[in-house]
Amino acid sequence: GDQQLEYRPFDLSNTFYAASEFRFFDIRTVNALGQNVGKTLREKVPTEAILLPDQNRSSQAYSQYDDLNGGFVVGDLENQGGELVADYLLTHFFLEADRPADGDVYVIGGFNGGVLNKKNKMSYDASLGGYRAAILLKQAFYNYLYYVEGSSSPYEYDGSHFQTENQYEIFVYNRPIGARADLLVGYTTLFANPQNRER
Repeated sequence: GDQQLEYRPFDLSNTFYAASEFRFFDIRTVNALGQNVGKTLREKVPTEAILLPDQNRSSQAYSQYDDLNGGFVVGDLENQGGELVADYLLTHFFLEADRPADGDVYVIGGFNGGVLNKKNKMSYDASLGGYRAAILLKQAFYNYLYYVEGSSSPYEYDGSHFQTENQYEIFVYNRPIGARADLLVGYTTLFANPQNRER
């Protein structure tokens, strides 16, 4: 029969942030403004998309809406060629902030695997009153969040709510006695707060 291991640490050592629903924008077209796009500069090479400024939403109440759990969908709405003909746009992000954060701020999402690197690191511009970044992205509908590395609250600009609908992958490894590597012995996908969606 099935065996179940239940591990309940009471010191919160395995507690992690649920974050919030992802922010989003749509750059699948350059002939019109997609969702959360303020301007496109078609005369530039590469074409540039300037997103609407983002505000700190950490103190806002939780708001549920459908997102792609950080994912993205590549496509070109003009040519109907999908990902094969989708172009690249230099995409400008701007996050309003009265002061610099306690750590480095990054734009994260499925488009970069949630990796924190110099390509998605933001710089603080005191004259503009916020963080900015320019990232070369393929035409797509994107989900993203702002992540602060080194801060006691990595989602200090997006907030974290236990109600957030998320998808988690759980990998269980075991290293048998005498083995030189871990073995994957279990895997499952967990949907937290699925909001009545079919899975």
